[in-house]
Amino acid sequence: SASFKGSLGVDGLTVGVGIMEGNNANPLKDDESSLSYGASYNMGKVAVGYQYTENTLGTGLKATATAEEENKQYGVSFAASDAISVGLYQAKAKTLTESVASKTTTSNLLSVGYKLGAAKVSYDYINADNFNQSATNDASVHKVKLMMAF
Repeated sequence: SASFKGSLGVDGLTVGVGIMEGNNANPLKDDESSLSYGASYNMGKVAVGYQYTENTLGTGLKATATAEEENKQYGVSFAASDAISVGLYQAKAKTLTESVASKTTTSNLLSVGYKLGAAKVSYDYINADNFNQSATNDASVHKVKLMMAF
């Protein structure tokens, strides 16, 4: 395993990369591996980010199919004031298995947060197409969170 996280000398920038290789204890199954990289940039009240992750799951038999996951995430957030923030995010997930057709799950998230002293409340709306990579399974979720700091 190896990883790096840093700013590369640019204020507001954070970049990261990580790799992992693992040997499966079962010699008949694929080894596991993971690659992840991403970057975010904060420009005062606005922040943007991107992350890509690819995992070889190590669940497939070497003689048959190898399963891999691929995830891409994008986001932008805006601090409208010290108390109010808004964010828009998108994630795309796909499981790739040899000889099996895959669907991409696309999730969109709108998040609005309000902070009042030690209390924070946020509302999230999530819309997912092809949820669980099923062409007939779409989902919408409304979530309200109340957090208290002591």
